[in-house]
Amino acid sequence: MDYLVLGLEDDDSLEEKLHGLLEHIAGHKRVEVPLVGYETQVGPSLRDVLPFFGDVPSSGDGWVRLYGSFGDQTGFAMMVGNCLRGLNLPMGSWYSSPPDPPGGPWGLIGMADQGWIVLFDDTIQEPMKERLSDSVMVAYIPLEVLEGNPIEPHMESEEVQRITLRWLLSYLPDREDYDV
Repeated sequence: MDYLVLGLEDDDSLEEKLHGLLEHIAGHKRVEVPLVGYETQVGPSLRDVLPFFGDVPSSGDGWVRLYGSFGDQTGFAMMVGNCLRGLNLPMGSWYSSPPDPPGGPWGLIGMADQGWIVLFDDTIQEPMKERLSDSVMVAYIPLEVLEGNPIEPHMESEEVQRITLRWLLSYLPDREDYDV
C-alpha cells in the first residue's frame, strides 16, 4: 500500500482541487498487459503449486482513497492505494505506512477507480449517481454510513471494498415495497 501526502492551501478552490484529484484517477486509463505464453496441460500435482508463482492483483487494487486533514490556513490530502505510482499524481511525500496527520485526524473525502468516483455527502439520505463525463460516473453516498464504520487509512483495499459493498446493499429497497 502506498501513501502520498500533498500540502494544500485551504482556500475557496480547495474542494475543487480535491475533487480534481479523484477525477484524474477515475479518468486514468490503465493499460492491460496481455498474457504471453502458450497453453499447456499440467498434472494435478503441478497445478496446485503454480498459483504460488503468479502475482494476481486483487479486484480492489485499483481503488484509491482520498483523505483530508485541515488546520487553520493549511490542509493536507493523503491518497491511499495499491496502484498510486503509475497515476502521474502531483508532487508530494511518499510513505509506506499512514503518516500522522499534520493538522487534525484524517477524514475520508472520497474514493476513485477507473470510470468511478465515490463521494460522501452530508446533504443526502440515499445513494445516487450522476454522469460526470462520457467516461466517469460519480456515486454520492450519505456521509452517515461512515458513522460506526470508519474507513481508516491503514485498512487494506479488499476490506474497504467489502465495507462499501455492504453499504450499497443496505440501501436496496425492500422487495415488499414493490409489486412483483
